[in-house]
Amino acid sequence: MYNSLAYNMAIEQYQKALSKKEMLGAREKLAACYRLTNQYAKAEEQYAKIVADSASVPEDKLYYSQILMRTGKYDDAKKWLDLYLKQMPQDTAAMVLRESCDMVHALTTDTSMFIIEPAKFNASGSTFAPAKYGDGIMMAAENPGRKNKTYAWTGRAFLDVMTTKQDAGGNWETPVALKGDVNGDLHDGPAVMAPGDSVMYFTRNSYIKRKVSRDKETDVVNLKIFKASKRDTVWTNIKSLAFNSDNYSCGHPTLTSDGKTMYFTSDMPGGVGGTDIWYVTLDSAGCWCSPVNAGKTINTKQNEMFPSLMHDTILYFASEGHHTLGGLDVFKSIYSGGQWSQPYNMKTPVNSSADDFGVMIKDTSILYGYVSSNRASKDAGIDQIYFFSRVLVLNLVGIVVDSVTREPIEGAQVELTDKKTGLVIGSMATGADGNFRFVLQPESDYSVRATKDQYFADMKNITTVGKEKSEEIVARLRLLKKKKIFVLRNVLYDLDKSFIRPDAAIELDKLVKIMKDNPEVTIELSSHCDIRGKYDYNMKLSQRRAESAVAYIISKGVDAKRMVAKGYGWTKPYVVQKQEASKLAPEGTELTPKYIKKVKKKSDQEILHQLNRRTEFKITNEDVK
Repeated sequence: MYNSLAYNMAIEQYQKALSKKEMLGAREKLAACYRLTNQYAKAEEQYAKIVADSASVPEDKLYYSQILMRTGKYDDAKKWLDLYLKQMPQDTAAMVLRESCDMVHALTTDTSMFIIEPAKFNASGSTFAPAKYGDGIMMAAENPGRKNKTYAWTGRAFLDVMTTKQDAGGNWETPVALKGDVNGDLHDGPAVMAPGDSVMYFTRNSYIKRKVSRDKETDVVNLKIFKASKRDTVWTNIKSLAFNSDNYSCGHPTLTSDGKTMYFTSDMPGGVGGTDIWYVTLDSAGCWCSPVNAGKTINTKQNEMFPSLMHDTILYFASEGHHTLGGLDVFKSIYSGGQWSQPYNMKTPVNSSADDFGVMIKDTSILYGYVSSNRASKDAGIDQIYFFSRVLVLNLVGIVVDSVTREPIEGAQVELTDKKTGLVIGSMATGADGNFRFVLQPESDYSVRATKDQYFADMKNITTVGKEKSEEIVARLRLLKKKKIFVLRNVLYDLDKSFIRPDAAIELDKLVKIMKDNPEVTIELSSHCDIRGKYDYNMKLSQRRAESAVAYIISKGVDAKRMVAKGYGWTKPYVVQKQEASKLAPEGTELTPKYIKKVKKKSDQEILHQLNRRTEFKITNEDVK
């Protein structure tokens, strides 16, 4: 019975044998039966007796520690992992388990981020791996309506692909099995819908039309991924995908939004270890190409399974090989720059010390979704689907300060705008400490604008896409002063020309931002030449340059009525500022023709000429002090 994977029936026979005589081998097999059917408490009881026997093997200590982790007894698990690693120091997977025990505190913080409760649509037996199905949900579930024999592994019903949806009153209907050929004699599910809802890919034991295919070496019926087509309300035309094999399993399919890339689970040769996440793509002929392993960032020497995608770039999957709370935990990885990010453990309460897997994110901003888990039945091995919703979202914490004094600004108005809708969704005035705070939603983009009378506004862009931590920013406001001169450096022109060069445009774009962030501000934009050349020529050239700069700013969407262009030629020599002061020209030096001519070196004179060649703006608002 054990060798044919009929663990449920084997348990009874081992119990009978052990009631008559103590046999370590029989107890090890009994413990394995409980472990493989996820009956943790009973497995723990058996392994406690096994490891007390001096004849037990190192592997027994490893299994015992894994069960202790699943029942939340991490300190005891550390003890047995340490003993195991003394005997098997090269076992890197066990090292990760030992590290996980030390990380429990970190993985159980922020438990208030989500609330979690059993979904209202669970079937009477194991129910897991929810996925979108039209306006409802489909899942893999033990179907009590099955009339055929039970599954010998668990002693319960086989799995079917079942669906449910909410009625007009918002109540979930009783799950029902899909109609047609999708559900057969053995296991069927999980499944995923292709775009258009007329094609489905689903997992099932390897059989078509009651003909079962078995692995020639192990005699095990492996899993395969099948395609089904919808005809009216019935699913038919079942076809096995080309990359399936009788010699290994493929299952748990999920698709990108265009349906052209499929991620799935497999223990096929060439993987990193255990079951891995793989992917395939559709070629121009509509055929699935050869599978590609998702790589060592995602996959470990242990098991990775149940992939699901969000926005095509966020992968959720279950793993035993990354740092977990015990068994399978749900992880998240983001695809960027041609690679997957280091997987992030979703922590409690999404994860638990039991098996957690099969995520479905219901809301695009990850406010709520579903996760499969056997946390509530640690001694029955029954999976259920749980609904989770985010209650603690990300915070934006900031302070508004004076850009020069760095002192907090009281009474500044700070607005939070949703960039997707353009709507202001939050507004507050700062207190004496200059602080402000907003609550942000995940996977969203915002702009934050800080303003105060007699100051330039400051606007910053904020994103929470792919982020798990709160954001901290400093808004620096620069005091507005009437006729205060602001110099725009690097607004350079070719000799005797007035058109805007690309490098000058970069500097002018800074002024464009200031004008857009401060729609009430009006300015005079002025252009200045050095002291060389004739007076009339330089006056006309500087005027053309100022007008070109204004025209550029207008082309970026700033109202022309807010600006006046003025060319001053070389009539207003530059006054050296503190940050530019040197032996060549101390602070406060006016770079007149007389002063520059006193400088001996031509190269030094050129430096001073460059300071004179500048573009400036000053505030002209009548209400500015």
